[in-house]
Amino acid sequence: MTINPIDILPNEKSSSDEWIQFYNALKKVYGADSANVAFIARWAKRGQNGSADVLEVEKGTGLTLSQTFIQSVEKAGASTVSYIGGFFETMGSGTKIIFYSAIGLAVILVGGLVIRVITLSAEDAGKVAGTAAKAFV
Repeated sequence: MTINPIDILPNEKSSSDEWIQFYNALKKVYGADSANVAFIARWAKRGQNGSADVLEVEKGTGLTLSQTFIQSVEKAGASTVSYIGGFFETMGSGTKIIFYSAIGLAVILVGGLVIRVITLSAEDAGKVAGTAAKAFV
């Protein structure tokens, strides 16, 4: 029988075993990635005075809970890069060629437009503004 994680929400008074049971229930119902996010969010809400042993919970879940802010940002960045990499792995070769070609074309068009706007003379800028004003009247 599957345990519904909502039925066993741990709090600051919960034991390490209860936290580990909660994590395993989340993982079974929602998968590892979603379970990690939900568990860490719940763990952060427990505050600094929780009765669960951090090292015991880390060992039982495989997560790193005693990390600095910088480490958590690095980990979030790494998971984002991993997600994007997974997206490209699922694309076929033809799709990748089209995708990269579209990006290249967009860069060339936007770059050309920016260069054109930067190099407009005052007279040309007045003509462009006048033409735009006539178009919207």
